[in-house]
Amino acid sequence: GLGNVTDGFTHPINSMSGQSGTVTQGMSFSSSGQTNNDFIDRFTVFGGSKAFVESGYGTVAVQYSGVYAQKTFAFSYALAELNDSGSSNRQAILANLVNFFELNSALPDISVSPASIDISMFPGTTDQRTLNISNVGGGTLNWDISSQDTQTVRLQLPGGESIPVSVQRSLPKVAGTPSPLLRSENPSLSQPPAKGDPINDNVFFNSTNSVSLIIDDGGRENAIGLNNGGQFIWMNQFSPHPGEFPFTLEEVWVMFGSDLGVNTGDLVDIFVYEDTDGNIDNGATLLASHTNAAVQAVDDQTFSVYGISPVVLSGPGDVIIAVVNRTAGILEGDLPAALDEGNNAGRSWIGTYSGNPSGSPAVPATAAWGTTSSFGFPGNWMIRGRGFRENNCDWMSQTPFSGLITSGNSENVTVTFDATGLSNGIYQCQLVVASNDPDEPLVVIPVTLT
Repeated sequence: GLGNVTDGFTHPINSMSGQSGTVTQGMSFSSSGQTNNDFIDRFTVFGGSKAFVESGYGTVAVQYSGVYAQKTFAFSYALAELNDSGSSNRQAILANLVNFFELNSALPDISVSPASIDISMFPGTTDQRTLNISNVGGGTLNWDISSQDTQTVRLQLPGGESIPVSVQRSLPKVAGTPSPLLRSENPSLSQPPAKGDPINDNVFFNSTNSVSLIIDDGGRENAIGLNNGGQFIWMNQFSPHPGEFPFTLEEVWVMFGSDLGVNTGDLVDIFVYEDTDGNIDNGATLLASHTNAAVQAVDDQTFSVYGISPVVLSGPGDVIIAVVNRTAGILEGDLPAALDEGNNAGRSWIGTYSGNPSGSPAVPATAAWGTTSSFGFPGNWMIRGRGFRENNCDWMSQTPFSGLITSGNSENVTVTFDATGLSNGIYQCQLVVASNDPDEPLVVIPVTLT
């Protein structure tokens, strides 16, 4: 459907209009989160149809249906970065593309009944209800169910991982000029090879009560230290969904680089802060410290895991976990801070002070301060946190917890209610069914026990 493609010039989206008869009909976009807008291609149509036209620039998307049933859609911009505006949104384009490429027949389609559960019981008794999960589409439905209190909705992924419904968009890797303050194992700013799938901020795993804060993807591509050696502070800023509070942080995980001036037994300090307004530049409150923690591993694969005195985080706001190298990697040329460069989340910070960081370091740091990107090394520190939250739905359980359903089939889930120890009253919870249904990945079933 293309007659010609020419390299354009730097041109962010300003006024992009969808064209009649295409998957973008009636849509318009005036902005995008895309940061690199260099050499934006312009298309000349030959047999295809213009799908998007950028005002004053040209055709930037083409749709084509060939005589042999082949279909193509070419787009010069990043679809995932478009800024939605009402009915002009990315989901609508994706849904239209699914129809255009006739993918519906190959995709699972979940149906859950009943839509809600209301049950009345006497204290001390038990009862059961049945939830039916059906696959009315094509392909195989991969589903997972969890019980959660009504404060929050988490997306429980098949396999045990889950993420809050609102997840911050990761920032792209942006090249810059390395700071003269910092030394790096790998000074190249070219995109490194991916090492594993990126894990979004606020991942929850192993059980519905386990809380883990992660922004790295598990692979170390670089390591950072001060050019002249010395102690400094590096930290990750996590933003749990407001409904996830309160929770208790009880472990901190840190990875260190191998053969980079860090040895097992070297000492670091760990600090936990909260930032209720989400703006780390105007300060954060120190909640806890874990000092003289020994480095446990330097093999580029194993995290050093530190059990800390439990820290109750009431939220809402951000949780900041920081590390200071006391004897680990303090010499010139040492590189103690492991950096994942696979998917820059823009949430990793580094700082120095006029001398060594104190026993309760101020945030922000008082000398040098900024994100890893601002110093020319975009990426995520390999610092993680793990804890737990109370489950207010202990009176309800379900089996099985997950399964695979082929096209046209269904599976029953037995929901068991146990009123032992409950007083008379109204108890509310929800069953959350997550699946690989692209149109409805999350189904929430309200549950009321009286």
